[in-house]
Amino acid sequence: MADCSVMRCMTTADEIFFVEGPEEEAVPICSVHKEALEGGEFWILQHLTQPSGPVVANVLMSGDVPWRVLAASAESASGSATGLLLHLTISHSGELKDLQLLVPWDEAEVLKGLLDS
Repeated sequence: MADCSVMRCMTTADEIFFVEGPEEEAVPICSVHKEALEGGEFWILQHLTQPSGPVVANVLMSGDVPWRVLAASAESASGSATGLLLHLTISHSGELKDLQLLVPWDEAEVLKGLLDS
């Protein structure tokens, strides 16, 4: 049987966790993590392409879950570097941070394309 799909868990998967969505996905998982997921712990499903080619489901939990954007705003930046000045309020494990990022215009177009799709 496969290993648990939770990042860094080396336990053998003895359960299946069903991820709902347009295409329901069955993810092999250990009983400890299945209980945590069903208990409401925050998680993210990430699909990774392995060097050998197959795409593998990877479940991120606890400290592996990325920071979450709570608020965002943007304005045009001018000066010796130009672009989009992005203001973000992010959260992780109850901690809040305010960030300012300078996104060059060509990278801002990449972000726009991602958001439009």
